[in-house]
Amino acid sequence: MDDPTESKILQDAIAVHIRIFLKFTSKALSSEKVNQNYSKYSVFLSAEFIFAILAFFILVFFRKQMQTLHDIFAHFRSACYLTRIEAVGLAITTDATSLEGSSTNEVWEAKGKKSACFALRGRRPKMEDRFTMIDSISDTEDIGIYAIYDGHGGEFAAEFIQKRMVERIRKKIEAVRKHIATSCFCSKEPLIGLDNQRSCETNKDKVQQPSSEGNIKDSEKKIENAKKGQVNKLNKSPLDKKDEWDPELLEKSCGLKRYISGSQVSLAQIIQDEIMALDLALLEVAKKSNNIAGTTLLFALHDRRHRKLVVANVGDSRGIMCDLKGKVIPLSFDHKPQQLKEHKRIKEAGGFISFNGVWRVAGILATSRALGDYPLKDRNLVTADPDILTFDLIDHQPKFIMLASDGLWDAFSNEEAASYINSRLDEPLKGAKSIAHQCLSRGSLDNVTVLVVDFR
Repeated sequence: MDDPTESKILQDAIAVHIRIFLKFTSKALSSEKVNQNYSKYSVFLSAEFIFAILAFFILVFFRKQMQTLHDIFAHFRSACYLTRIEAVGLAITTDATSLEGSSTNEVWEAKGKKSACFALRGRRPKMEDRFTMIDSISDTEDIGIYAIYDGHGGEFAAEFIQKRMVERIRKKIEAVRKHIATSCFCSKEPLIGLDNQRSCETNKDKVQQPSSEGNIKDSEKKIENAKKGQVNKLNKSPLDKKDEWDPELLEKSCGLKRYISGSQVSLAQIIQDEIMALDLALLEVAKKSNNIAGTTLLFALHDRRHRKLVVANVGDSRGIMCDLKGKVIPLSFDHKPQQLKEHKRIKEAGGFISFNGVWRVAGILATSRALGDYPLKDRNLVTADPDILTFDLIDHQPKFIMLASDGLWDAFSNEEAASYINSRLDEPLKGAKSIAHQCLSRGSLDNVTVLVVDFR
């Protein structure tokens, strides 16, 4: 109110109401005293002050509503994204069936010589977790494989990877070992663009010594051309042609050399390539069946011959190692959309992340890396590229390792989980069953799968 007359009328009206109110109180004041008090505090009765107070309370009251408005906007963007997915003819729902019994069972458990696993459906309507626990994949008993697959959008993707991963790894390792045993690595110079890999210039069964100067030149030329052809094959991305992932075809070519480091099998390279190849195979099948399911993958390979542990991670399942001194060493690190590197990649691909309870890619997926999820994968918003770490077990001296889906890590920190298992390692299931039920009592809403390997 800019008019002084209107302000005066309002002030007089307020003063009258104050006098009427005080008249009925035990400590009634004279009208003269009221006028004095009114004059003293008239600044607090001005329209500007009242408006400022109201604005302050409105902002305080609706402060929490701002996040709600943000979530509504994020849901709207997600709905628009899903509409675009539907527009290209992709199914939003899936009716995957379990390949190993009903997925409505309450619990699963398994026990090996030095390992144990326990899986709990928990409060979810279906069990989408899967696991692999093999203490030895060959007669030599020098390699063990342990893995967690945390499916989402159905169990199809988790079962697809579970059924194929171990066999492909086993065949590839056998093929590379056979190649090392039957090949002669004579050159000390590495192939162009390849580290720690040697060219095979001679083979006793195929290369003969030349008998004349002309034959020497021809032979040298053939060898040089062969080396160039090998380099071209090896430098080509293995994802360019799916046929190149067939172990039998790889064994016939020089492509197996990418899996040889010095005179040893490069287990990390095999695991990485097989994960990417399986993701391509899964996407091809998923597109044909309109199945948008996906899965995380936490894969640990124990090389007893060389005392190594190779761990590959795609997604937000997590592994830890506890050494003999009780120190906890992370075996993997979660892939979350809000991480700077992941967020940058998603943004550069034209995507976005939004917060809906947790941060999600395009408002949908709570992990930034996964196998499957082909609508998001087609737009490069999600990748299956694994992070791979190799641990020297001679240096670390592990007491046990533990792999688990994110349902456990919603309720336990790394240190808490290690301490809990360490005190129950002598139980029949090495503490896996106890900690899974403890997750449920702590309020975990997800499927929980826990795998423990005892190194004592």
